[in-house]
Amino acid sequence: MKIDEEKIKEWRQKKSLKIRGTSILYQVVTQEIPFCDDGQVIATAVTYSYIKEDTMPEKRPVLFAYNGGPGSSSVWIHLGLLGTMRVKIKEDSEVNPSVSGPYEIEENPYSILDVADVVILDPPGCGFGQIVDEAKAQACFGVCSDAYCAAKIIEKWLTDQGRYSSPKYLLGESYGTVRTCMLLRELMGGPMSSSHQLLAIPVDGVIMMGTAILMEPFKNECLVEPSVLQLIGMTATRLYHRPLSKKEQDLWKNAGFPIPNEEENWEESLANALWEFAANRYLPALFMGNNLKGTKREEMITLLSLLTGVSVSFLDSHNLAISPDTFRRECLRDKNLEVGAYDSRYTMEKTLEWNDPVADDPAMGQYTPIYVGAMNDAMRTFLGMEKERQIPYRGIDFTINGRWEYETGEKPEQCLVAAMRRNKNMRALFMTGLYDLVTPPGNVRYLVSHQNLPKDRVIVREYTSGHMPYMGKEAAKKVSEDLRNFLCGSSGLGKECHEKEIGL
Repeated sequence: MKIDEEKIKEWRQKKSLKIRGTSILYQVVTQEIPFCDDGQVIATAVTYSYIKEDTMPEKRPVLFAYNGGPGSSSVWIHLGLLGTMRVKIKEDSEVNPSVSGPYEIEENPYSILDVADVVILDPPGCGFGQIVDEAKAQACFGVCSDAYCAAKIIEKWLTDQGRYSSPKYLLGESYGTVRTCMLLRELMGGPMSSSHQLLAIPVDGVIMMGTAILMEPFKNECLVEPSVLQLIGMTATRLYHRPLSKKEQDLWKNAGFPIPNEEENWEESLANALWEFAANRYLPALFMGNNLKGTKREEMITLLSLLTGVSVSFLDSHNLAISPDTFRRECLRDKNLEVGAYDSRYTMEKTLEWNDPVADDPAMGQYTPIYVGAMNDAMRTFLGMEKERQIPYRGIDFTINGRWEYETGEKPEQCLVAAMRRNKNMRALFMTGLYDLVTPPGNVRYLVSHQNLPKDRVIVREYTSGHMPYMGKEAAKKVSEDLRNFLCGSSGLGKECHEKEIGL
């Protein structure tokens, strides 16, 4: 399987954007890249490159970015954070927006194009990409083969642009964090890689959003009750939808938790306090099960109900355990609402007995039409692809998702550890939304505590957003600033120890 360079289609536009008061000239280059087997195209991928006009481009960092899936396009990271244009959503409807058009775009004030060039990837068969040969395209749909395809695209981009000397970064979201880990192995290459070639392309840093590295297919899940890892997100959700009453504030404070909005960065303080509580009190109580009795049981149930908004009777009958799906249904039961898995700030009426886990999710079901609609309409014009309207942009292809091959020689986290071992200057930035009930903050805290990652080169950040931690203008602003600092290698994000940040 290789790229057929003669069949690459390209759309090139010259644009300008004002960032921090300075106008920047850049090119946006869209390429449809065909992958071939025995000379026949089997599937196509698409890249969107945002390249600033610069006299010394080789010194500028380049960020390669993608969403997850598997089978997902990168429409969210593209139009939510990294593109020079972003979807236009009114501030008063950032949560629970209307899914109806028109779907508009606007200049992205959080663009990082002033400090780095950006290449956004829609993998084979995703977004504007096509599946050409249904049978042979399976060669693209697996953990290792997906990383191989992405590595070939990156290698070609670096060669065509003459950018091998540029600092190189990878940004993956959700399953994209798995792709990032496997890409680190594939870009280095070797006899165990899919290419069986020593590409020897080092990466200076990785950014993990909505980290999905620890997941069932890899048999590397967190060895702890999921309720413990979800507690930070569940409590953040409770506070968002149910502000504390005066009486609850007193109970809250007596339990040792900071009162919301009473201090700067209270979210960080609360998350750290909850993590300590989860490890030292909640986990032992769950372990006791029915053997936790009397006053200790009553006190723990009362406190958990205060933290999560779930009823005392439910917690008692379920031995204090709360699965993510159960929490989504129970926390606002009295209002007949369920909260989103991908962003628990979003809600929908609880009227369905059976829900599609994505289409009927209160978050994905409401913001996805806006992103895909904008890509199919306004962004197509922006990219100069008006004549290509016969190609629809698809957010996720679940056929690809269902066909995915998870077999891999090395687990994703092992590839990350190995890459940071090879490159003593490589850094990792984990960015997680407090309202993410799919890949919760606790998963990242657990990951960095249990892997042999160099602690002085690992940074953990948590934001008041969801699975896409840049959803909402305030969150996008903070994510953009942290990303900009990370790419610039500032001491603030490049060297500080993650232990202080996450309360270890």
